[in-house]
Amino acid sequence: MDHAYIDREGFFAWVDMHADVFAEAELSEMKLKPVPVDLRVRGATLAGYGMDAISRCQRRGQVLSVKAFGRDGGDFEVRVQSGKVIEGKVRRFYAFWCLREGFVKMTGEAFAAPWLKELEILGVDAPAPGVVEGEGNDLREGEVKTEFSVALKGKRVTDVKMELAALGDQYMIAGTVRVPSGQSIELGKWVELDLKDILELAER
Repeated sequence: MDHAYIDREGFFAWVDMHADVFAEAELSEMKLKPVPVDLRVRGATLAGYGMDAISRCQRRGQVLSVKAFGRDGGDFEVRVQSGKVIEGKVRRFYAFWCLREGFVKMTGEAFAAPWLKELEILGVDAPAPGVVEGEGNDLREGEVKTEFSVALKGKRVTDVKMELAALGDQYMIAGTVRVPSGQSIELGKWVELDLKDILELAER
């Protein structure tokens, strides 16, 4: 359903459907910050207008011609399928959503919190999926992101530890905890629980 709407109305319009729960700076980053693309040359980077083409890509089914620079300084053109770009943008949108939901739940409030539009979580990139080739879609932990810029009501938040982990190729999970002054907290690895184990423990 997400992709059908995006193909019809564009990625920016799809993001705007959720504008009431995100800060303006987050909406701008979701729409315009380039997502990583495979340039098929190690060490290559996108040129300015190449990044702009990725930033403004809104629909699947197109081929984007972007200029890139190699490690030797020479430039070359790469053709990028817009579907891959949109997949990356949608995945990053859900990374934003996951982090924001983690923060809100840490406070004990819901998405109706009066300060919701004043919370900014920036510098967000989706973690790489945790799938081993040939093993299918499991919940193997993938990349873990821990560096974000968080502000509330215009003030930087420094007493909250956040992390975002990929689980398999379809899921992400966020951990958010308030850190007491002068202390350090490591969240550790996620543990998959079986409902049977929980019930057995509860029945003891």
